[in-house]
Amino acid sequence: MPAPILVVEDGQQLTTRLARSGLDVSAIRPDTALRRPGFAWDMDIVVLGFPPGTHPIVEFEAYTSGPVLYVFADADHASVGPMLSRGTGPCPRCASVADEPCTPEEDTPSYARLKSIAGMGDALLDWAAATAVLETKTFQLSRVSTLGDAEMIWALNGDTGISARRVAAQPGCGALDCRS
Repeated sequence: MPAPILVVEDGQQLTTRLARSGLDVSAIRPDTALRRPGFAWDMDIVVLGFPPGTHPIVEFEAYTSGPVLYVFADADHASVGPMLSRGTGPCPRCASVADEPCTPEEDTPSYARLKSIAGMGDALLDWAAATAVLETKTFQLSRVSTLGDAEMIWALNGDTGISARRVAAQPGCGALDCRS
């Protein structure tokens, strides 16, 4: 019987952190998921460990199977959300064309100072994983997502700190069950 949470990522860093929290997780690489139609069936939640629009076919396959939560971190920023479910919000395509607020401004003194601190990339991934754990456990208990049409972002750039943005369906989107 498959685990209730499937993590789709290239490595194991996010999967390891989620499992450490006590979540029942399994993992699959995006290229493997692409070759396995139905890879997300019977999963309670699919966590996509990359930004929206990175693997569109895998993302839409997961979206048609059940709720998906985007979780991503690199050396510059981390983001959690949106959590997408058919008929309750935007689709993966709409999430991928939303404005991208995390463009590093490398000439900003605070950015340079923060980038020089060892372990900041790991700290961002830890924050993203902890936020994902809270979101998935909340969803499993209540079937309600706090990030249904939103994304939380922690950035180490000119707008250093935490922020949020709304993710909405794009006008004229014809994707299955895409709603604003």
